[in-house]
Amino acid sequence: MAKKLSRHAFTTFRGVHAWAGVVGGLLLHVMFLSGGITLFRRQLAARASLAHGGARLMARGQTASHG
Repeated sequence: MAKKLSRHAFTTFRGVHAWAGVVGGLLLHVMFLSGGITLFRRQLAARASLAHGGARLMARGQTASHG
């Protein structure tokens, strides 16, 4: 038969488990976000260049180069 944990040990483990979940979730979020940015870096760079200089190019009738 398994021994029961004391109330103090149970609440301590519960708190540690909760904070480990929060930290792990934030870490996974950062990892997935940075992976997505890395995967689509060329498309994001093209989109950013269009956002900053696209209006001037469109006014001149030119197209943005995709390098």
